[in-house]
This record gives sequence, C-alpha cells and structure tokens, in this order.
Amino acid sequence: MINDRFPIESVDLDTYTLVRRGRQRNIYELPDYPSVVLKTIQPERVDKHGNFPERGRLKNLRGYGAYFVFLREIAEYLRLRRIAYGKNLTSLPITAIYGFMNTNEGIGLIVERISDESGQLAPTLRELVASGGLTLKHERALEAFQRTCKAMHVVFGDVHWENIVYTEARTGEPEWVCIDGFGEKSILPFHLLSKTLNAKKVDRVIERIIRQATAGGTKAGLGKSSPSFATE
Repeated sequence: MINDRFPIESVDLDTYTLVRRGRQRNIYELPDYPSVVLKTIQPERVDKHGNFPERGRLKNLRGYGAYFVFLREIAEYLRLRRIAYGKNLTSLPITAIYGFMNTNEGIGLIVERISDESGQLAPTLRELVASGGLTLKHERALEAFQRTCKAMHVVFGDVHWENIVYTEARTGEPEWVCIDGFGEKSILPFHLLSKTLNAKKVDRVIERIIRQATAGGTKAGLGKSSPSFATE
C-alpha cells in the first residue's frame, strides 16, 4: 500500500472526490489507489472534543469519541480474520480494512472498495430497489449472505439496506457485502459472546432489510411472484 506516492502528511480532501455520504461518514475515492476508498467522520457531527454530542456522556466515556465507530469495525474485522485463519477463505462478508490516513476531516479509515463489473461503486440494496433492478438472483445472494454471517458469527451493529452492496466482481459470484455498521456497539457484548443470540439478531436484521426492500419495491416496480423480489 505505501510507496513513494502514498501521502504520509495530512491530506486535504477538498481535492478528492466524495463518492458517498452516509449517516455519519463521508466516503472518498483515492485516485492513485483504485482498489480502496477512504472513510472519514463527518466533521459537522463532531464536537470540539472529538465526540458525537448526541451519544451522551456514558458512551463518550469510553474515550474513543467519534472514532469508536472505526474501533468496532476494526475489532470485528480482526476477529473475523482470526476465525477465517487457516480456512482458506478468499474473502469475508464485510469489507477488508487496510489502515489509516491523516486528513483535514480527521483520521480516515482505508477500506476495500467494492465495485460492480463496470468498475463503478457497487450499488446498495436501497439503490437497487430504487432502480427497479432487484431480482430473485439478488434474493438468493442475500440468503447466502445471511447464512454466512450466522455461520461466521458476524456481529451486526447498525446494518441496514444502505450499507450492504451487491457485486459479482469481487469473487466472480453474486454476493452481498456489508460495507459499514458491523461490529459490537453495546457496552454489554451479548451478541459477541453468544453465537445463538447473534444468529437471531442476524435473522431479525435481514428480515427488516427485506421488509424495507418490499416497501420500497412497490414504488420501484417489483413483481408479485416473490414476497420481496421481482422475477428474473
């Protein structure tokens, strides 16, 4: 990753392309590194102490402030890498994490860029619903994603239809990848400690995501042959 062109000093992101804006984070492309993107915490969300003011004093007492969202994703990624160790897995159902970059928006997290077959950013479930392009192929891939997340004990923190994306370019097979919102967010890590409780949560989250797709699908022109997805 690091070579003579890699920016060691702080980078001014005003010269970079903002490609996606989430609920808490900005996502930038790095022109010299097309296989990754950079996540930053939206500066307007953070107070002068580096905290999310709306989170309350108890959560901010953890000491990581707004960067706790990075910490839990890094911890989950490392935990899943440990689970996958020696199992010859080529990829995880979450994005890989590669490091940090100093920016004018604070520390940025360098993560895997999930692309579609044309090299564009892979579409989120919400974007696929809006485009009317959702089919049974996507439903089967979502079911596989659900099974994998339960089998690997992937902990969902705040997973929804805007932070899972669809691609066939990553492994050559249809798949959904969680790009954000993974990792234990509770002070008492019940889902991290119990695979059974976590599997139930994964099922609840996926069921909620399907309900979102179904509700959105009415406007997007989804068919009626499947309760949630159009026919191929």
